[in-house]
Order: sequence, then structure tokens, then C-alpha cells
Amino acid sequence: MSNPENLLAHSESLFQVLRNIAPTVVFSLDWSPDNDTVWESEYGEQEDLMSYIADVSVVAILEGVMVKSNIYLGDCWEVPGDFDEDIGGYLPQMLKESADNLLREQLSLPLEIRNQLLAATIFLSSEMTRRWKKQQEEKIWKKSEILK
Repeated sequence: MSNPENLLAHSESLFQVLRNIAPTVVFSLDWSPDNDTVWESEYGEQEDLMSYIADVSVVAILEGVMVKSNIYLGDCWEVPGDFDEDIGGYLPQMLKESADNLLREQLSLPLEIRNQLLAATIFLSSEMTRRWKKQQEEKIWKKSEILK
């Protein structure tokens, strides 16, 4: 397998990389209206935004039965039909947490699926680290521009 840090640079999406790493596991992101959230007037005008819940799931099949782990994030304000597919940068963390939960909760998963989930969590950890380093570099660059 390639260096995980290089995988995303040559791929269309996080999900595509995960399909290659763990072909027998389904990683997904779904959105549903969050009817319990109220727009706070201190945020300004609501405009066309609606509150949604981001539902990140990891699914595997165990002896003909679907086993699933979900992580939810509510209070995501989005324009209907124009969702932030990275959930403001939280997507890799949520996918990793969901995969970790599935590994922990389903101890009888076949070795092949466990290994694929472990490989996916390693990739997601490296992706989070890569993003954090990039963010730190941007902060340093901005500070250096201010000091000029």
C-alpha cells in the first residue's frame, strides 16, 4: 500500500480512499433535519440556512447481519442541498471514531474486516495529522506576513 499521506492527494475524496483501503466496509455520511435547534439571533441573519444533523456511519456484514456504528453531530447549519461534505473538518475524526467503535463493539468481526478497519483508522489518523500540520503551517505563514 502507498504512503497514507499521499493517498488523499491523488484521490477525489476521503470516501474513495476508504473504499480502496477497506472494500468490505461501508463508510457514509448522511444529513437529516435537526428540528430541535434554534438559530441564535447573535449569529446574524439566518438567511437560507437550516440546521442539520450529520450522521457518519461505518457498516460491515457479520454472518449475514448488518453491524453498524454511528457518530452524530447536530447543529450543523447548511444551505439545503449544499452540504459541507467535510463537516467543517470533522469528517476524518468522526469516521475514525465510528470505525473504532465498531471494532470495540463487534469483537467477533472476521479478521479480514478487522484488518481493513484498522488500516482505515491508521489512514484517518494520518489524515488528521496531515491536516493539523497544514493548519499550523498556515498559522505560521500568516504570523510571518503580519510581522513583515
